[in-house]
Amino acid sequence: MVLPEMSQDQVKRVSTLVAAPMSMCLYAACRDLFVTDGVKLE
Repeated sequence: MVLPEMSQDQVKRVSTLVAAPMSMCLYAACRDLFVTDGVKLE
């Protein structure tokens, strides 16, 4: 991928297409780390 040769709109689109799956992967990887049994919301 050659970002300097791409237009600004193309770079924004690529970054959006990459960010969404990365966000889902990060959420899935961290989801279980932040869950604690026995903690109740008050």
